[in-house]
Amino acid sequence: MDSSLPLSITALLAIPVAGLPLAHRLGLRGPLLGATGWLLGAAMLALLMLATSALQIRWSRGVLGVCWLLAAGVPLLVARMIQGGAGERRFTPMRPITVPDIAAFVLAVGVCGFQLLFSLLQAVRVPLGSFDSWSLWEYKGRRFWLDAGLNGDFLRDHAVVFAHPAYPPLLPLLTAWVYTWIGHPDPALIKPIYPLFFLALLLAFFAALHARIGTRAALLGTPLLALLPSLVAYAGSGLADVPLAAALVAAASAFVARREGPLPQPYIAAGLLLGVALLTKRDAAFFAIAALPTLWLLRGARWRTLLWVLLPAGLLAAPWYLYAWANRLPDRDFLPATPHNLLTHAGRLGEIGRLFGLNLLALDEWGVLWFVLGALLVAGLVGRRLRAPGLLCLTVVPLLLYVLSLSLSAWPDYTLHVRTSLDRLIMVTAPFALWFVLEQIPAITVRQHLAGT
Repeated sequence: MDSSLPLSITALLAIPVAGLPLAHRLGLRGPLLGATGWLLGAAMLALLMLATSALQIRWSRGVLGVCWLLAAGVPLLVARMIQGGAGERRFTPMRPITVPDIAAFVLAVGVCGFQLLFSLLQAVRVPLGSFDSWSLWEYKGRRFWLDAGLNGDFLRDHAVVFAHPAYPPLLPLLTAWVYTWIGHPDPALIKPIYPLFFLALLLAFFAALHARIGTRAALLGTPLLALLPSLVAYAGSGLADVPLAAALVAAASAFVARREGPLPQPYIAAGLLLGVALLTKRDAAFFAIAALPTLWLLRGARWRTLLWVLLPAGLLAAPWYLYAWANRLPDRDFLPATPHNLLTHAGRLGEIGRLFGLNLLALDEWGVLWFVLGALLVAGLVGRRLRAPGLLCLTVVPLLLYVLSLSLSAWPDYTLHVRTSLDRLIMVTAPFALWFVLEQIPAITVRQHLAGT
């Protein structure tokens, strides 16, 4: 009997188990604990795999087993040495569960469960269909597995520039993690990684809505995210955009989470999750830029808060970016962001903006999300009752930076570059757009005892 399937399931389940101790230590609970456990487990294991490569230790099941023990055990050991426990838990009385609560729960579980099952079937049954899913992520993971580590000669080889060696390595490393445990490459056994990121996204989105506008609103709002056509289409595709969205939404959710421990803990968690996003795709840098005005718009956000968020993110992601810069890893899609190039290609901005605007209006990709956002934004500005304006920064600023960066496309036909990228780029901002919409609806936020606690 082939042991590949049981080994792959074990390898996948080991990822969140490795991250749960640190997530729990950071004071995260409930759905956000599950989402963060998966994300931090993935990042810690990836960084430990990078460390073993730097030490020229070839990967094997035994080496990866030690990596897992370090990822799972070190947070517990440090916590025991520093404090000896996670601190006193604060309990609040539960309000009575009503029939509408049960109906909302059944709706959320049914819709989200169906979409997750669909994405899982897509992941397992549909081959890697896009060039990016193969070349950017699976191919590099396969090479890392064959080399039993990260090979600098491979990454510096201009013959593999099609695979973008400079791109962050989280997903290829997770691919190599599974391939090392099962002993051979099989995309069908690593593609479930992507629906698990989809699950983490839904859990983190629910946690964010729960903290901000209540349980019932979260139960009604989360299925709306799961039903976005573009999101579920990409959830099992083998591309990095849903994993990026999961890490970014989890970071925002950790920042607004209800506090159960010392004040910096949620900020540190948000910073670490932002670091996970930076290890997933370089696009996360645009959201890090957008987070600066977002943090300043929040009451009480000061320089100390910024440092609690940005320092962990930098510590987690900086080693890879410094390595890529020091080794001049090749990339070919974009021209250097010099003042000369920006001025020379400024004439492209209008056409790129037009293409983005047309995609935002595509009902088959986004439903009425962007129409509703525009209407509620106008109503909020006119009535001077705009809630959570920081979410607009996390939506609008990355879109503007996408348009600007694509004006520096090195493709012979820059519009082809835009058309093949814009729906995935917009998709990462969609959870924040929907979150903003739900914050504005008076029927959801009118009273806490109607929305839930």
